Amino acid sequence: MKFIEDCKKLSLPLDTIRKKLEIKKGITLDEKLLLQRVDFVHHQIKQLNNELSDLIFAIEKLNQEEKESFYQKLISESTCLVNSLNLLTK
Repeated sequence: MKFIEDCKKLSLPLDTIRKKLEIKKGITLDEKLLLQRVDFVHHQIKQLNNELSDLIFAIEKLNQEEKESFYQKLISESTCLVNSLNLLTK
């Protein structure tokens, strides 16, 4: 359920959530579907990189205490993302 709620927070369509669940549970290993998912993740990573570049520029203008606050909000999720990417590229 948490997985579905997280997908909803990202405003993913129900069909996309269903496909992600199928892949996650190993119900389907359709190569075309997997390729679509990889393309989707690639696009999301590019968007995230652009957003982070903008954030870094804005955060650098803050005082040290404000910077720390923003970095703390990003660090745990960033660590999880990096770990997931490392698993994919092994």
